Amino acid sequence: MIVGVARARAALVGKPSDGYGGAVLTTALEMWSAIVELEPGGRDDVVDGPDGLVPIVASARLVARRRLGDIAPARLRVRTSVPREVGLAGSSAVVIATLDATARQAGIVLDRERWPSLALHVETAQLGIPGGLQDRVAQVWGGVVLCDVRADRVATVDGLEQGTYRRLDPDRLPALAVAWLPTAGQSSRVSQAGLRAGDDGPERRAIFADLGALAVETTRRLGRGESEALGPAMAATMAARRRLVPLVAAHADLVDRLASTGAQG
Repeated sequence: MIVGVARARAALVGKPSDGYGGAVLTTALEMWSAIVELEPGGRDDVVDGPDGLVPIVASARLVARRRLGDIAPARLRVRTSVPREVGLAGSSAVVIATLDATARQAGIVLDRERWPSLALHVETAQLGIPGGLQDRVAQVWGGVVLCDVRADRVATVDGLEQGTYRRLDPDRLPALAVAWLPTAGQSSRVSQAGLRAGDDGPERRAIFADLGALAVETTRRLGRGESEALGPAMAATMAARRRLVPLVAAHADLVDRLASTGAQG
């Protein structure tokens, strides 16, 4: 049996500017994962798992065949512990895990620069789920990574856009906690729709540029050992997001309640 695994992820600073020519400091979360178990054989692929995950696996296999060459049929079983629709990149984890297992089946070593772009293509082109590269970069690279997709840091390879990525020592970060509301989840299609429905005027572009610059500068400061830089940068990211699109009331309340305790993010 071949097993592909991918972790959840949380964006720290700069989100959602990775979808708009910016940069995001992001981290994989080891406590949750998507797992795809693959057994080669049969006439066609057979995918077993929760209904919402089966199309994701099938789409990843389709793109793999188009982009990586001939892939033999297999039976695939998918499961995930990533909380659904709360912004922890559950769907992209399934895509990454499927590509991981598929590459192992085919004896292919996926380049970690190319792999996030291939995964994003599965979601945007096949599944119609909008997004940027930072989810997939964290899940492929692991740990804490700066995903930089500013204009001068992007290249197009085999028709897919890829950015410039830099891993940061996790020990440079202060203690982190993850909080979410399981009763107020939203799919990426819904949460991204508000962002993408906005105008593309100069004020909006300036916000994305500022978010990208903030992620890059925060990464530099953390690299110098200035762990105190992260909290204010996370708070500034959330403030910018409120300017871009109204938050769900329950989400805004959670952020405000956490801030009242002295937490930042």
